[in-house]
Amino acid sequence: MQLGLFESGGAASAVSGAVYPNHPGHAATDTSIDAATEVASVAGTLRANVMRVLGEEPLTVHEAAERLDLSVPSVQPRFSELKRMGKIEDSGKRRVNEVSGKKAIVWKVRQYGAT
Repeated sequence: MQLGLFESGGAASAVSGAVYPNHPGHAATDTSIDAATEVASVAGTLRANVMRVLGEEPLTVHEAAERLDLSVPSVQPRFSELKRMGKIEDSGKRRVNEVSGKKAIVWKVRQYGAT
């Protein structure tokens, strides 16, 4: 039995034996599993691209998606994965999301050893 990302028992991935956040997670629905399976081969590249633009300056998810010329739905999960991996963190700053008009977290690359 393959567990979905949001089921109790742990976080599964679209790739058999793979574990979130190193591989895309999914909910226990066919559409979510299909989406995770489809993105699995490029998720690492997408995470690297997110890290690259965040290394240039802290950004919101929407800002990063715009810089990368990608959709927010393809970028948002990479932020979640990178946060879970401990590679990015909340900068403590907020900017208004131009689409929703609501405040959005400004993410930054985590500086190891910083106090």
